[in-house]
Amino acid sequence: MQSINRFLYGPTPEERVRVWRTSFSGMSRVLILFSAMVKVTGSLQKSTEIMKLSNALVKLHQLSQTMRQMSMEMTKVIWTLFHAYYI
Repeated sequence: MQSINRFLYGPTPEERVRVWRTSFSGMSRVLILFSAMVKVTGSLQKSTEIMKLSNALVKLHQLSQTMRQMSMEMTKVIWTLFHAYYI
């Protein structure tokens, strides 16, 4: 008799509540996972922006080239002073 009632009237209110709770629990887990993904994506974007800005500020190639030129100029000055003093 119970199976005929279920066929005719659908699930009982208790069964409906149980189904709603489980589906709500699943949806809340999905929302928590989605919010975590949004947070990670935001921090990755910020990290990428910081790396771009720092690369723009410090151009390693230009810095090493400038240091090389400075070293050559200092070497010239030292040799000039050395020759002026000892010769």
